[in-house]
Amino acid sequence: MNLEELGAALRAERERRGLSIEDVANTLKIGGRHLRALEDADLSSLPHVAYTRGFIRAYAGFLGLSQAEFDGVLQELAPQENIAPAQAVYMPAEESGSGAALGKLFSLLIVLIILAGGGYFLWSSGLLQKGVALVSGTSGDAPHVAKPSGLPDPAEPPVPAPAPKAAPERKESAPEAKPSAAAPTPAPAPQAAAPEG
Repeated sequence: MNLEELGAALRAERERRGLSIEDVANTLKIGGRHLRALEDADLSSLPHVAYTRGFIRAYAGFLGLSQAEFDGVLQELAPQENIAPAQAVYMPAEESGSGAALGKLFSLLIVLIILAGGGYFLWSSGLLQKGVALVSGTSGDAPHVAKPSGLPDPAEPPVPAPAPKAAPERKESAPEAKPSAAAPTPAPAPQAAAPEG
C-alpha cells in the first residue's frame, strides 16, 4: 500500500464511522490540516518524516487499521536502513550494576581530594593556626590581633567606673504657684446624647 491508497483508506474508514476531521484531531491532538494532508497524500503539507510517521501510526491505529496495512507506507517514507534503532532512555539502577557504584566512589574520591587540598592550603598558609587562636582566645604562635577600641580585655579584671558626682543642692527654691481661689474652674463640656435607632 502506498501513501495515496493509505489516505483513501483512512478517509473511507473515518467517514464510515461518522467522524469529522475535527473529531479525530481533538482526540489524537494532531492538527486537522495534517490529517487532511495524510488523507490527500500531500507530503508537502506534512511536517518532518519522523512526525509524519507518528501521525500515520496514530491515525491508522485510531481507526483500527492493522500495522501490516500501513507498514509499506512507513518504509516508503523512510527506508529501514536510515531508521536509527530505538535506544533505551532510562536504565534502572538494578541493571547498571557496578558502574553506578564505581561512579559514586569516584565522585566521593574527588570530593575528598578537594577537601584535603583546601585543608593543606589553610595549614601551610598559617590561616588555620590564626583561626584556632582567634577561636580559643590564646595568643600561641599567632601574631597579635589588635582588639577594637572601647572593648575591655578579657584577661584583665574590669575597672569600676567612677561614681557620678551629685549635683549641688540649691538653697533657694522658686515658690510653687498655687491656684487662686478667685479663679473659677471650667466646667466640663456636656456630651451629646447618642441617637437612638
